[in-house]
Amino acid sequence: MSNKSINYKQLLADISFEALFLSQKGICIAQNETAKQMFGYSDEEAIGQPGTNWIHPMDRELVGKKMQENYASPYEVLALKKDGSTFSCEIQAKSVDFEGEKIRVTALRDISTRKTIEKELYDKIVELDIVTASIPNTIWKVKVGAEGQVSDVYISDSVNDLLNLPPGTLKNDWDKYFSYVLPGEVEEMNMKIQEAIRNPEKIYSHTYRVKKGNGEIAWVSSAGRVRIVDNDAILYGFTYDISELKENERALTELNKTKDKLFSIISHDLKNPFTAFMGFSELMLRQIEAGKTDNLKKYAEAILLGARQGAELLSNLLDWSRTQRKKVTYNPEMIDLQSMIKALINYFEHSFLNKEVNFEYVNDGVDSFIGDRMMIETIIRNLLSNAIKFSKRTGKIHLHVKGDNKGVLFSIKDEGIGIAKEHQSKLFEINNTYTTQGTENEKGTGLGLVLCKEFVDFHNGKIGVRSEENKGSEFWFLIPKK
Repeated sequence: MSNKSINYKQLLADISFEALFLSQKGICIAQNETAKQMFGYSDEEAIGQPGTNWIHPMDRELVGKKMQENYASPYEVLALKKDGSTFSCEIQAKSVDFEGEKIRVTALRDISTRKTIEKELYDKIVELDIVTASIPNTIWKVKVGAEGQVSDVYISDSVNDLLNLPPGTLKNDWDKYFSYVLPGEVEEMNMKIQEAIRNPEKIYSHTYRVKKGNGEIAWVSSAGRVRIVDNDAILYGFTYDISELKENERALTELNKTKDKLFSIISHDLKNPFTAFMGFSELMLRQIEAGKTDNLKKYAEAILLGARQGAELLSNLLDWSRTQRKKVTYNPEMIDLQSMIKALINYFEHSFLNKEVNFEYVNDGVDSFIGDRMMIETIIRNLLSNAIKFSKRTGKIHLHVKGDNKGVLFSIKDEGIGIAKEHQSKLFEINNTYTTQGTENEKGTGLGLVLCKEFVDFHNGKIGVRSEENKGSEFWFLIPKK
């Protein structure tokens, strides 16, 4: 044995891991005892052989390339023993000068146990992913450090379903999830998390809104617990979509408001006309019994006015009740505008005369259009009735109809008492409590405008108001062109 070989042996004896000495050409010039035991080659069999003989054929090209590049970082390959068996191996090599010669010291570590553990861990993670993917709720875990830094984030893949994102779009990214939370709610969400960290014994719960990948705004709820470990807070919890629940709550609230409005109308507003009928009828009887006729015309007109108001209210109430029970169907037809307006003018003729209102109708070239005649008549009847109610005696009411490529625009304008700006936005809502008496104490419930809005919606149209106190109001609605 040469002196150089002896020196190699002495150097290798001090190395605790499996090691080969390779020449610059990749030929084995020495191996230590642990490498001999691991691979099963004697020194005579090993020395002079290419270093790639210790590598499975499928990885030899990779190792050869790494040797040419003088690659120094660890990498994994499949190692090959003398008996043909294989095992997972980590290689790390470094070129050094030894007694005037450059050699490549190559460390080979058996990582089979580590790979087995990694595979078992991976299989467990896959199993967990399968389980969490089958749960509709999004499961999450995050570590929050003492300085607020976030790490060790886990968010189940169902978060992509929650946010309507393609699979795999959001993967264990806490900041990215927060980017879908509505900006105005992020601060409160962070405050809730900090509060949960300060009170780990309490259950964390928070409801907020997110903007999904398709732009839809949804309500979600997150709930969980906090565990403090080495001054770090670990939050565990789940998040789920509660949009349907929120919609049901909203619908229930609206239903209760609708019920309250209905009972109010039935118990108060619908009773008033009958009270007036009885009062004026009793006065008429007394006048007749006393042989007096001076006030009979006035009483009869009051009864007629009350009957009209009661009939109008009852008609609106029945129509609105049918819309709430989905009993109203949209029946479009070609409507002759002139005949419809003429019928409405005849209907209100007595009301115009009684209040000495000047009525003006202007039509800018609309002969006919497509719509539901019953609904259109109801809308105009309610708007004209309101215009009369809130007009001063001898005031003016304008009905203007104009057609263009968008559809037919109706406008009813009066010179009455007007509506305060703060009340205008809620005029078409059932829960609106704003009502006021007419200029001659005519009663109103606001139900007519709600019905107008619903009938306009049947046509996919629009309705609105422009008004100024003490100057009058203009209600308009657009029926789109069919």
